[in-house]
Amino acid sequence: MIRILLGSKKYLVLAALLVLCAGGILAWEVNKITQTYGTDAGPALAQALDACGWKKRDNDYYACLRKEIKPVVQNFGVQKTISAVREFYQQQVSLEESARNVVCHEEAHIISEVGIDVAENPEQVFAACTPICGYGCHHGAASALFRKKGDILEDLSTICGAIRRKGSSFPGQDGTACYHGIGHGLADFAGRDIVKALTLCNEVEDIQGKDECATGVFMELFDAPTFNQKHLPLPDDFIGFCKGLPVAKDVCMRSAGGYEFRRSQDGARAFAVCRSAPSDISRSCAVGIGSDFHFLFEGNADKGVSACMAGKELTAPCIQGLIISGFVSDRSGSIGIHYCQEVSQSDLQTSCFQYLGKSAEQLGGPDEHERVCADAGSGIAACRGRSRP
Repeated sequence: MIRILLGSKKYLVLAALLVLCAGGILAWEVNKITQTYGTDAGPALAQALDACGWKKRDNDYYACLRKEIKPVVQNFGVQKTISAVREFYQQQVSLEESARNVVCHEEAHIISEVGIDVAENPEQVFAACTPICGYGCHHGAASALFRKKGDILEDLSTICGAIRRKGSSFPGQDGTACYHGIGHGLADFAGRDIVKALTLCNEVEDIQGKDECATGVFMELFDAPTFNQKHLPLPDDFIGFCKGLPVAKDVCMRSAGGYEFRRSQDGARAFAVCRSAPSDISRSCAVGIGSDFHFLFEGNADKGVSACMAGKELTAPCIQGLIISGFVSDRSGSIGIHYCQEVSQSDLQTSCFQYLGKSAEQLGGPDEHERVCADAGSGIAACRGRSRP
């Protein structure tokens, strides 16, 4: 078939030489990096980020990084490169402290995608992903695996199931993040056909895994600046769009408010979308808004809490969303504590610390609950008070 496409042996030889040449250039780049930087991924990673203009963090930056990061990943591997990204941002004094655990997610996405592309055993890259940078490794690796190997949903579901059983069921953590990554990959694998992708997600046996997979589909199609394709336009009537889907209606509606805010940058309109959802969905829709606020405002407690206050009767679930995503970015709980400390209304602050404690226990059991609450300052009593059923 290749012979037919190229037309003659002469072109086959030329094509082979081009492939060998490209491989030789990459090998030379990798060898040069090794000679220059030794075993420390940090300097090589920093050079790639600087070359692409990391402060811009726009589509041109991500496209550049995808190219510049390849020899770094080839030399140091996915996990060392992602760790170097996190360390790079933690050292950037120009960033607010709250942002330093949040902003490396997209880079981790790209690094793991590139890692899959160059790996001899790509499934091992996926299985070895760690939680740092908000589970960006899981998300990017799953996407790349579907592009590289096709229909491997059952294989990845097995990997995610094993991670889930030994990990936490808390949203955004461990196995749940793994399933979310599958959703990213399925959206691409399905040719950006949202119904087809969601139908494939519905084949996941794990109930929570189905939902997490669906959130990955929505994020990939509507809100993913790190991928090669442009995102789809948001529906004018997002709730109506969700109700028309054959599967994952509730998951879609829980995401609707957050997407409205991304479109309009208007908190009142975002919460209005949640109020237009069925009554049993509106509060979880507000949780989704808060979860998005955390990432949109890069963990800034003042901005996140202020934006949630526009929700009025939906403020409390919005703040819960801040807490959930805070744990995704940093399992220590320090981001969540900052959120609760920023809440000025006494009753809301108490409920915030109570939810923080409950979440910490769900995340890591009694020991995790006690560790997080011990750092809660004036909220320590509320954090400890009603965290256990």
